[in-house]
Amino acid sequence: MLDGFGFGGSRRHALEKRPVLLIFSDPGCTQCAELMPQVAEWQDRHRQALVITVISRGDPSAKQAQAADFGVHSVLLQKDSEIADKFAIAGTPSAVLVGADCAYTRAAARRQPDRPLDRFGSLQEVREAAEREYILKKLEETNGNVTRTAELLGLERSNLYRKMKTLGIGPKE
Repeated sequence: MLDGFGFGGSRRHALEKRPVLLIFSDPGCTQCAELMPQVAEWQDRHRQALVITVISRGDPSAKQAQAADFGVHSVLLQKDSEIADKFAIAGTPSAVLVGADCAYTRAAARRQPDRPLDRFGSLQEVREAAEREYILKKLEETNGNVTRTAELLGLERSNLYRKMKTLGIGPKE
């Protein structure tokens, strides 16, 4: 459960029924710095549906200035890597999508020959890939029981069926 990881505000976000996307960044990570303007855009564009927070480390005043330069408005600083460790984050940039039920799915920016990160052109594509993986995981946990999966996800069964169709997930995939 996310509350156990010391992420302030998690109860409020869970009550709002919005998923939280935690983006892990590191001060020395070039890819992370290149990603920040896009993160700021995502935060603005998807604020009604998704809470996007950058988790980094370093000097608070320097991070505040850097966030302001990029237009990023939600940054959480860890002292070292205590939050990243709780989510088993091995490198940056990485992300964790936390559902309203506080269950989560990790994604790392590792380039794989058969699934390059560059294939994602927008946050919508990244979100759909994460949602697909998360729904498949929950379906597996419930042995393909769509009704039980919908309950776990906090969705109406008909909405889950629609989402599955949109994401190309067939029953018992």
